[in-house]
Amino acid sequence: SRAGAGAGGGAAGAGKGAAALAAAPDLPPAPDAGPVRSIMSDKVGVMREGALLGAAVATLAPMAESALPVADPAVVALMVAAAALMREESRGCHARRDYPHHDDALAHRLTLRLGDVLALARSLGERRAAVAIGA
Repeated sequence: SRAGAGAGGGAAGAGKGAAALAAAPDLPPAPDAGPVRSIMSDKVGVMREGALLGAAVATLAPMAESALPVADPAVVALMVAAAALMREESRGCHARRDYPHHDDALAHRLTLRLGDVLALARSLGERRAAVAIGA
């Protein structure tokens, strides 16, 4: 036990530490990247295609907006998947099957904002739902 350890330890010091610990806010749960890992492996690998990237974005968005332990890893994965979907070319070792060629005119950085990516995800989700019901 560390009670009483340190300069001026004793019982008074131990009481202050216990009170501070009891008053500390609850820590959020540890992030859980497991579900995100499988989505990224299956849909956002090195060889990519638009349909799978769109499915990844639509699947990751609700996870990213949740208050669950998966939210933080899902936000990062969502931004990667959205950037890959928006880049309609093959760049470096990340190749798009639907856009197999490198285009120097597209050699620029993408700037993404989470709100814009979530709006993209909602529109992809709506399109997927419309296709599913035959609209």
